[in-house]
Amino acid sequence: KITGGFVQAGQSATAIFKALGSLIARPSLDKLGGPVAIYQLSGQAARAGFPAIVYLLAMLSINLGIVNLFPIPVLDGGKIVLNIIEAIRGKA
Repeated sequence: KITGGFVQAGQSATAIFKALGSLIARPSLDKLGGPVAIYQLSGQAARAGFPAIVYLLAMLSINLGIVNLFPIPVLDGGKIVLNIIEAIRGKA
């Protein structure tokens, strides 16, 4: 069962990357959601039971981790890019 969890996490991450790619290629505002959509999904997950809640939390965590790696200066991805640039330039 543990390996199944890793497989599902990988599939979820792939789906998130595909969704982000489709937003860049052809943005569809009707499919975007913010805190209100997360609130609605959490209510649906609560009605579906504990496994659905855990799955939703895992999806949110994976999504946050991926977005955090974007090369934007205030995010971790931006810090990683700056560290790589400094290492290449020899200032590390």
